[in-house]
Amino acid sequence: MGLGMKDSTTYAYWGAVISFFSGLSINEWASLIGIGLGVATFLVNWYFKNEELKLKRKQQNDNDEEGD
Repeated sequence: MGLGMKDSTTYAYWGAVISFFSGLSINEWASLIGIGLGVATFLVNWYFKNEELKLKRKQQNDNDEEGD
């Protein structure tokens, strides 16, 4: 049973990705990790700020309804 065209293409792409990352120096790895952590920090902060704003809006709406 041989490899189909889809399988061989998938393996070729994975081979290219692995060879790219294996050729990186320590400084390049540090840069990529720093960029990844920066993006992750942004997304976590955005998520929690968004949740905080939802709670504040809900509290404001609850206070407005009580005042009527």
